[in-house]
Amino acid sequence: MIVICNDAINRAIKYLEENHSVKEKVYLHIAEGFDCIESPDGQKGFGCYIPSEKSIYLAEEIPDKETSIIETLAHEYKHFMQDCLGQEFDENEAEQFANQVLKDMESEDTDHGND
Repeated sequence: MIVICNDAINRAIKYLEENHSVKEKVYLHIAEGFDCIESPDGQKGFGCYIPSEKSIYLAEEIPDKETSIIETLAHEYKHFMQDCLGQEFDENEAEQFANQVLKDMESEDTDHGND
């Protein structure tokens, strides 16, 4: 068994699988020591989804790590979901989804006393 050391990533993966699962697989890559990821089109950010690889890449060295990693993973996961449905990538939709995931996870933590 492989265990990812960052608890925020584990919790986000569990949340996404339980609440927004899709039939297709997506691969998650953590770029240790990097503070940004450059997408194939040259844009830089904390993460990116590459449709041809069905892969999400996340930078590991980001500010406010726990919150940012959850938001970034959820944002890129939404692009994966859009890809699975044959939809164009919608940045606003992905951002709203990421904010909602973070809000839901914070609410779950409060409900379970993990504050």
